[in-house]
Amino acid sequence: ARSFSSYCVRCRRKTPSFNSKTVTFRNKRRAIRSHCAYCQVKKFRIIGHGG
Repeated sequence: ARSFSSYCVRCRRKTPSFNSKTVTFRNKRRAIRSHCAYCQVKKFRIIGHGG
C-alpha cells in the first residue's frame, strides 16, 4: 500500500494516510479507505466508478 495525502475531516487539513485499501461501495463506486496518520480516523477517497 502506497502512502498518499488526503483530506481529514477531523484534522481539517490534508494529512498523510496509512493502511490504505481499495474498497467498492454498494453503488459500485470505488474508493480508497485509509487512516489519518495523526488522529487515526478512517478516511475515504473516491477514485472512480466501477462499471
